Amino acid sequence: FPVTILAVFSQFTAAINAFADLLEDHGLRVAKLTGKTPKSLRQEIKRNFFRGSGEEPLWDIVLCNYKTGGTGLNLTDATAIHIIDEEWNPGKRDQAYARTDRIGQTEENDVYVYRIPASVDTWMANTIHRKERMVSEFSDTLTKDKEVEVTAESILDAIKTGEML
Repeated sequence: FPVTILAVFSQFTAAINAFADLLEDHGLRVAKLTGKTPKSLRQEIKRNFFRGSGEEPLWDIVLCNYKTGGTGLNLTDATAIHIIDEEWNPGKRDQAYARTDRIGQTEENDVYVYRIPASVDTWMANTIHRKERMVSEFSDTLTKDKEVEVTAESILDAIKTGEML
């Protein structure tokens, strides 16, 4: 029976703190990685979360904000990643997802993204997906050696038809 090891991401430190309090009230051991986490604790969390160290885990869940980038954070032993509020920058979002899917990953992991229906989060996610699709199609066109003509008129047409907001 594999153990579920959770990594939870949020843009907001206040949300991380509130979520940590709630989880701790229910008896879970929570580590928080934010910009205010002291370097020594950050290193201990990273080392301990990587179960390959053979140590007994000190935490059940690690809560991270997206600003933990550039710290060498690998969560390869996570079996689930939960996104409380999705980062609107696709690069930062993808980096968060990739922290659980790196060389050394031994468990299959699942990603759960929470969105409120008909909210700005849903609208933004749809906008991001449209932009990603547009970039992908543009890249595909360029690799097929086709000439692409982008004019102010073609951009306005895309905006009017809802293809690009």
